[in-house]
Amino acid sequence: MMKRVKKSHASRVSSKNSRMLTGVIGEIRRGRSFLVTTHANPDGDALGSALALAAGLRRLKKRV
Repeated sequence: MMKRVKKSHASRVSSKNSRMLTGVIGEIRRGRSFLVTTHANPDGDALGSALALAAGLRRLKKRV
């Protein structure tokens, strides 16, 4: 009889993240226009992330 091995926490998190990423990709594929925002008083990281996301969406021919 084979011993059942429990999945590690990292494995469960990775699987959950993978499903979440798949869902996000699906929403981006289906969507036609997107509003990209940041939190109040954004720092450089927030602005850079928002600009990169907007640029990526535009490359996918999405309206931003």
